[in-house]
Amino acid sequence: MTAVEKSEYIMVSEGRLGRGVFATQDVPQGEIVEVCPTLEFEDTAASGTLRDYVFSSNDDENMAILPLGWGTLYNHSADNNCEYVEHGPGQIAFVTVRAVEAGDEFTINYGDGWWDGRDEEPL
Repeated sequence: MTAVEKSEYIMVSEGRLGRGVFATQDVPQGEIVEVCPTLEFEDTAASGTLRDYVFSSNDDENMAILPLGWGTLYNHSADNNCEYVEHGPGQIAFVTVRAVEAGDEFTINYGDGWWDGRDEEPL
């Protein structure tokens, strides 16, 4: 799958966590469900609402990554069924960490740092 192809595995819909990304079919563990192009910029430039949608770079703690595609719609779960990995220059991939059934929401773990200084508790 390339960054411009539509994934056969996903659809966007409303769920118990709000708008999110859901499985259109059963997906095995270790499967790439979406590859998203990204914008990368200095972490200090991300403020306000934008801060809710950026990921930390694994390569440089001073850089933030904004995923395009449906990348900003993956909701948090401490029992996540996906993770994101850097997938080459300017791309991240969402990969299943266990099998996901059709109709289930794909979730990632935002990490403890995402919740620091927020008036919210992880779900």
